[in-house]
Amino acid sequence: MRIAHIDNPRRIAAFITTLAVESYLEYDINQIGTTSTYRGRGYIQLTGSANYASAGRYLGVDLIGFPDKAVALEWSARIATWYWTVARPSTNAYADALRMGMVNKMIGFPAGPGDEVRARMFGAVLGVLTGSIPEGITDTR
Repeated sequence: MRIAHIDNPRRIAAFITTLAVESYLEYDINQIGTTSTYRGRGYIQLTGSANYASAGRYLGVDLIGFPDKAVALEWSARIATWYWTVARPSTNAYADALRMGMVNKMIGFPAGPGDEVRARMFGAVLGVLTGSIPEGITDTR
């Protein structure tokens, strides 16, 4: 997380919330209900051949030829932080601004009632990290 500048309570809370919902904080989880070659895998549920190719190029690993590497302990966290800061470089700024709805959008989470749930989880995690839940957390995009 330090390398990806997920280094303050708001960013940490948004990242933990995202991984908790995306993968239950499990590095080796596969997207349930699909057998697609480039299905969601890992902490952040890397999905789609374009994302596999981009992450692989950036990290120097062949994720197109070996997509199961996305659930390897060696790569899952690195892929998640790549996605958070390289593929979606404004994610930390949205976390800083308490805009969890926009964090959700950056990650590719579909709009809907899940935005409100994630915003509440974000507030709860932030409360644990800082001792209080700030005003102004938003679930809107």
